[in-house]
Amino acid sequence: DVLPTEMWTVFEDDDRRKTLPHIFMAGGYLAVSEKLADILRQFDLGASRLTPVRLLHIDRKTPYPGEHFLFQIKVRKRGFEPDHSARWRPNKYEWNDWIGAPMLTQQDDDITVNPTIRAGADIWIDPDLDRALFLSDRLASAIRDAKLLGPLRLYRTPILKLN
Repeated sequence: DVLPTEMWTVFEDDDRRKTLPHIFMAGGYLAVSEKLADILRQFDLGASRLTPVRLLHIDRKTPYPGEHFLFQIKVRKRGFEPDHSARWRPNKYEWNDWIGAPMLTQQDDDITVNPTIRAGADIWIDPDLDRALFLSDRLASAIRDAKLLGPLRLYRTPILKLN
């Protein structure tokens, strides 16, 4: 629960950036811009939290412009339906407790979830599916409408209809 309050670039290639994307990994943490944080705050984040962080260039003095936040996603929902999903890679190692992970070739509708995910927070991680972040339709639309995705892509995830 203790996050850094200041971080800096360690690679010269990264340091050449004048500005930072709206969402990126910073030293193993998910970081977001002030604009994206403002959108996230309008939704149910559950126990997840945004923590301010000062991001500096390689000289450890010059700040990147704008405010940034580390985003801890603490909400876990089990909804992954492997029998109704395509293009996912099963877990091969018994030391991992997840069922699988999305493939790099993922497309819309490849990963299916069950209706239990509708309850609660608008952003979560499924402990059964490694390297996947889920957003409610409302949150995904707000981020897409604000044009804050950059090169990232959101994939449509169908909700299984239970009889």
